[in-house]
Amino acid sequence: MCMRFKEGKNVTAVFKDFDAKDPKKVAEAAINIWNPDEAAPKWGSVQVAFGPRSDKSVTRYEVKITADNAGPITIIRHGKGADLAFQGRTKDGISLRMTAKCLELEEL
Repeated sequence: MCMRFKEGKNVTAVFKDFDAKDPKKVAEAAINIWNPDEAAPKWGSVQVAFGPRSDKSVTRYEVKITADNAGPITIIRHGKGADLAFQGRTKDGISLRMTAKCLELEEL
């Protein structure tokens, strides 16, 4: 699901597998860009989780890209849609690469 929030001026792409059982498969993922309309480098957050949410040992990663450390997160608009992407590392050095192709952004 891809959304553009008018009031918050952010763009988000989310994925959730409600039946996730395999701890090696993506269960949840999200890219959130807080300044999609600015010409400046983008900032926001990225989250990814593997396996069922009920499992306390599930692997979860989160990366926050702040305005003073903007860069590895991008948005390319096309018509009513957009492509969001991130390539970087967690604070523990885990490499993450995520892309979301949004054919249409739902306006909220």
